[in-house]
Order: sequence, then structure tokens, then C-alpha cells
Amino acid sequence: MRWNTKVRFALALVTPMLFVGCGMFQPLRNDGVYDRLPADLKVCFDQLVPAPEASKSQMTSFEMFTLVAALKRSEMEKASCGKRLLEFIKTT
Repeated sequence: MRWNTKVRFALALVTPMLFVGCGMFQPLRNDGVYDRLPADLKVCFDQLVPAPEASKSQMTSFEMFTLVAALKRSEMEKASCGKRLLEFIKTT
């Protein structure tokens, strides 16, 4: 088989597979659920812990402790938001 023939053959096999999933997914609901979402949950996942400065070659132990504490606090806040969001979804 020549290279051109191999490419055509591969495309003939792959192209139908691209369209197999069409119609499997339902469109997003727009029934006002987002409008009923509590305000704190709308912004809960937007807050991020800033990355350390890339210009510094080493962090002091205090800077490391502060960063780990901020990451842990952020992780607990996100877990709490996620649990409240799941509970909201269950009741909606």
C-alpha cells in the first residue's frame, strides 16, 4: 500500500467513529437552577491560592509554612463548597 492509500484507509475508518457519539449528550438545562444557586457557591471555586514567586530560588521555612497553611485552608474551603453544591443539586 502506498502512503496516500494508507491515509485514505485510516480516514475511512476513523471518520465514522467521530460521529458515533452525536446525539448521546443532552443539551444543558436552562431551567433557572443557576439562578437559585446560593451566592456563596457561585463564587466559592473562583478564589485561588497565589503561586509563590518564581524569581525566588528558595523559600524560607516561614514562607513554606504560610503557603502550606493557605493551601490546606483553601482545600478545606473547596471541599466544603463541593459538599454544599452536591447537597444543593440533590435537593433541586
